Order: sequence, then structure tokens, then C-alpha cells
Amino acid sequence: MLSFILRRLGTMALTMLCLTMVVFFLINLDPNLKKL
Repeated sequence: MLSFILRRLGTMALTMLCLTMVVFFLINLDPNLKKL
């Protein structure tokens, strides 16, 4: 049971990290496209 909870938390952390990176990338990409 504990390993299952830890795995769920790990998956959630990875998902949050990926979403944060994508949002950060899109926010940085927007002004760069406007410059072009």
C-alpha cells in the first residue's frame, strides 16, 4: 500500500514538473515569436 502511494506521489510530481516546464516554455516562446 505504501509503495503504491509513493508511486502515485512520484507520478504526480513528474506530471506537475512536466506541466510547469511546458507552461514556462510557452511563456518564453511567446515574446520570441513576436520579435520575429
